[in-house]
Amino acid sequence: MSPIVKKKGEKFTLPGKYLLFILTLLCTGLIVITFNTNFLSAPISAIGGSLIAPLQDGISKAGSWLSNRSEELVQIRSLLEENEKLRQEIDDLTMENIRLQQDRYELTNLRELYDLDAQYDEYDKIGARIIAKDSGNWFHSFVINKGSEDGLKIDMNVMAGSGLVGRIVDVGPYWSKVMSVIDDNAKTSGMVLSTADQLIVSGDLELYAEGVIRFEKLIDNADRVVEGDKIVTSNISDKYLPGILIGYISSINVDSNNLTKSGMIIPAVDFEHLEEVLIVTQLKQQVGDSYVKRFIVSILLIVICFLLQTTVFKGLAFGGIVPNLLIVLTASFGFMRGESTGLLIGFFSGLLADIFFGNVLGLNAMIYMYIGYTNGKFNRLFFPDDIKLPLLLIFLSDLAYGLLYYITLFLMRSRFQIDFYFLHIILPEIVYTLLMTLLLYPLILWINKKLEDSEQRSAKKFV
Repeated sequence: MSPIVKKKGEKFTLPGKYLLFILTLLCTGLIVITFNTNFLSAPISAIGGSLIAPLQDGISKAGSWLSNRSEELVQIRSLLEENEKLRQEIDDLTMENIRLQQDRYELTNLRELYDLDAQYDEYDKIGARIIAKDSGNWFHSFVINKGSEDGLKIDMNVMAGSGLVGRIVDVGPYWSKVMSVIDDNAKTSGMVLSTADQLIVSGDLELYAEGVIRFEKLIDNADRVVEGDKIVTSNISDKYLPGILIGYISSINVDSNNLTKSGMIIPAVDFEHLEEVLIVTQLKQQVGDSYVKRFIVSILLIVICFLLQTTVFKGLAFGGIVPNLLIVLTASFGFMRGESTGLLIGFFSGLLADIFFGNVLGLNAMIYMYIGYTNGKFNRLFFPDDIKLPLLLIFLSDLAYGLLYYITLFLMRSRFQIDFYFLHIILPEIVYTLLMTLLLYPLILWINKKLEDSEQRSAKKFV
């Protein structure tokens, strides 16, 4: 068998080294033949081109298509990523816009509450946020986020928008429940601001669907009440502080009894959109309490001055003369508080003197009463830092008291010793009284200032 070709059955093999040698000779021959001529290269190139070129063109087009698709996929991915970023930016801007709208709405509400607080600036108030409400479209009953730990109590008045919302009906440590004036169970004593005529405002949720609530029992025989008049809380209300705006009259009808009138009110508060409210921390009873306090303090001052005048200063008398502290008290309060206060202080001071030392019951009461009333005429000239006018008025008051007492008690009994009475009783008493005024008047002034501060905190003055 040939060493080159080995037969194995039907197969034969050529060793690799011989195959390498043969192909080397072939390549060398092709190089030699085509080095300087195109004897074989042109035909082979033509044949190869005709066979390979279509394949190259197809593959090239396929490659271009795949390249384009790849670029498109890259662009699509880039666009998707950019779109996702834009979506996120849009979401962020949307949330920011919502927050800005909420801040603007809240700012508007807070401005309304600020204006309302300024309108009723003599009431102490705290703000609260509504955290829950009963079912329905309107805030006829709701819960706020302040309670007894914040000093809130039942029946404290609640305001928002331009006026009255309602009052607190239940209190917890950190929450309070409010019943509004539109609630079916709400009854509010109201007053027509322009005429001071009294009426009753009744809540009605069915009517409020039309934006109004009902009023009734208005007595207006002179037909002075007209549509558009303001309705405020009445001073006779047992729950509400006076003068808080409830709403505006939209219609008036004469009742079947021809004696009273009823109609509709447009509330000053939008009960469909409530978020924040103001709570007045004074109760209606506290307004009255300040006047009770003044009455008690006045009575105590009268009694103290009477006791000092009739006991302590008896031991400090000069020639049997004691200062008239009741005159100082009567003239001072008349001068500081006006005619009514002056005459009442004078009446009770004189009555006390009549009861214990008077020969004629009612004489001192009448003299002191007129002295207090007369001093009240000078109230418009009252300045706390000026003591000259009070000294002059007390001088004239004590002089008038001495002369009137002499005329009514001695002169009418034919005792004509006016010069002796003036020099030995009236004049020394005036001097002693003026000296004590320098000590007593600043104390009375300080007490009156404290009482006025208390009244201003618990009462509201409306124009």
